[in-house]
Amino acid sequence: MQDGDEQRMTASLLKYLTKNRMHDEYCLKDPGDIELFEEIERIVRELPSSEKNLDVRTLWISIPRGPIEDFGDYEDYKEDYNYEEFVNLWKYEHPDEKDWYVFQYEKIPWGPRYVALGNLGLFCEEEDKSFRDYSRGHTGLLKWLVGILRETVDSVKDGTYHDLVVSQLPIGYRKGVVKRSDIWKSGYWSRDDDLDGITDEEIERFIELVDGGIEQEPKEKLESMTLNDYLTLCSVCFRIFGRDIADKSPAEQFKRFADGRDEGLLELDPDDPDAFRLFCKSSHSGHVWEIFPGHSYSRIHLYPHTDENGWYLYLNGPFHRNHFVHIALELTSMGIPMKIYEASKVVNALKGEDYIGIMPRGSFPQYCSHLFTEHEVMDCLSFREEMLEKFGDMIEWYAVNTFYPVISDSSKKD
Repeated sequence: MQDGDEQRMTASLLKYLTKNRMHDEYCLKDPGDIELFEEIERIVRELPSSEKNLDVRTLWISIPRGPIEDFGDYEDYKEDYNYEEFVNLWKYEHPDEKDWYVFQYEKIPWGPRYVALGNLGLFCEEEDKSFRDYSRGHTGLLKWLVGILRETVDSVKDGTYHDLVVSQLPIGYRKGVVKRSDIWKSGYWSRDDDLDGITDEEIERFIELVDGGIEQEPKEKLESMTLNDYLTLCSVCFRIFGRDIADKSPAEQFKRFADGRDEGLLELDPDDPDAFRLFCKSSHSGHVWEIFPGHSYSRIHLYPHTDENGWYLYLNGPFHRNHFVHIALELTSMGIPMKIYEASKVVNALKGEDYIGIMPRGSFPQYCSHLFTEHEVMDCLSFREEMLEKFGDMIEWYAVNTFYPVISDSSKKD
């Protein structure tokens, strides 16, 4: 599918432009595109900002799924799919009668203006200051946005927008929570799946750590720590991770299995406590202490902390709970003073007493737990239809955020 400027906007083309890629950011260069952007800007700025202290306009907009012919020509698919499979593919890509999007416009006080839709961002900024690719093939999208935003802003002003969104937004675009233990009961996944080898006895020991204040800075600390001491403790962690540490020194293990951006850590005298203390006080990168590399949500860090009273270790990264719990139990059993991040939340997850966040279909849920302020949420899932069959009646759905209440024509304009 090409980004043709003159193509009629369809649900499939819109999805292609906004959702089938990673985060795309483009700087508008064509004078006609900039004129369309400024028309969009004039329209949405008829409304007050949707966020306090920011110059932002956020709105739900939709486009009908349309006929299957808008999705594609079966002749182009018949080599790989029969017609029934082709229809199922269409409905998989567009499961509802309408596709819904959150549109956002923002004017950044110290930077450019932009509009965002799905994973697409279109920026209006000075060309010589742009670090983005120039926009190509977005004229049709901008023209469509002018029309749909004119209708949407008018509906906000005449008082129909809020109720329309609440009544028509499909369940797959909403946000909710379900208790972890209810998921276990439903069979969607089991308690054993969550515990991943953690035994009940280990859970009790971890609970004892939490009850003993492991989330706080320890009162008793080690008098001294060298690089060699730290690497020896990291070796314990690498063994817990299942790494092949045979025939490797602690330094070799750290070089092989940790993040690798050590800022010269491994060049220190391994037995000089003063050198290690100075390094720890001067290092500001978390990557140095990243003993389990990964995405920002899945990393495990083991930070050495020092002050005038001594040393302790700070364990952060509870996504891999099996590793996290076993590191805590192993190191504390060795007498290592520790502080453990979100240990009480880990306990609630192990007991099934926390909640799983349900995010809208197609979202990337690993970074969304902070969006659930009314419940304790560590893990999130993107909505799937089979969830309704398994535990739909156990989900507590949040109210739809329409971004705008009903406002009158006399509302103050920017």
